[in-house]
Amino acid sequence: MSRSSILITLGFCLILLGVALPVGMYTAAYFIPRKYTSIVTLEVNPAPAAVAGENVTPEESTPYFVEDQRQAIQSMAILYPVIEELGLDTKWSAGLPTKLTKQGAYQFLLSMLHVIRKPNTDFIEIAVTSTDRQEAADIANTIAIIYQKKRRDDQQERITGSLSEMRDEVEKQRAEADKLKADLAKLRENGAIQDPNPETDAPLAVPNPEYEAAKKKYLEAKKLLDDAIQKYQTDKMQLAVEFVPAKIWDRAEPARGASSPNVTALLTVAFAAAFVCVGLGVLLLVIGTAIKRGEPPPVPA
Repeated sequence: MSRSSILITLGFCLILLGVALPVGMYTAAYFIPRKYTSIVTLEVNPAPAAVAGENVTPEESTPYFVEDQRQAIQSMAILYPVIEELGLDTKWSAGLPTKLTKQGAYQFLLSMLHVIRKPNTDFIEIAVTSTDRQEAADIANTIAIIYQKKRRDDQQERITGSLSEMRDEVEKQRAEADKLKADLAKLRENGAIQDPNPETDAPLAVPNPEYEAAKKKYLEAKKLLDDAIQKYQTDKMQLAVEFVPAKIWDRAEPARGASSPNVTALLTVAFAAAFVCVGLGVLLLVIGTAIKRGEPPPVPA
């Protein structure tokens, strides 16, 4: 085969390829399963000191709190209840020879899930992609609700524990003060001591070192009790202030359009490639025809 025939044949092939590319890409895109993405927007808040108490959890004492929560949303502690709530392991097992395990459903759910932190904010987006637009929305909303409930339950448990510890401390101080008060009353009765102000540090008319030492000890214990009661009441009021550890700002809705495949992008690439193929094909045809006629080939501009 002559050089001109080769060039002409290649030119025709490239032109045909250029024409076929957009048609083939559009046809292929038509048969690619559509996927839909639904997104929930959450605001996550670390517990304030009044709620967190002295034993602040590591995740809330670091600057990486939001990133830690992003990871927590993808954990088994959140996604397993989602699988159970929606029966995803059973649903996704339809048509399979064996039922999916929880671990298998968890891995499949992870592949559908994309959790994003909005830069420099406390907002997290939970995006779920599925071939079923309603399923994507249901899963995204359920993840957000279960995560929110877990944060609230964890916070309530922490508050209850903190109040319980403070209440125990108050009762311990009360028992100590009551014992010292009873001992002081016994000394006063046995020694026939005249003390019109046993609840104050007023001096006695007739000094009694033993009684005065016992009274001082009792008053110190009573002050510790009063301080413990005051702290308990103050902290209890602060803990009663409503705290929202996670707030859902935007619930997921079924997507109106598919998130993939991106037909526009695919066709843009196909048309760009077709333009190159057709242009190169025409150039080869011109060069091959010129060679065949014995004319000098045109010089591309």
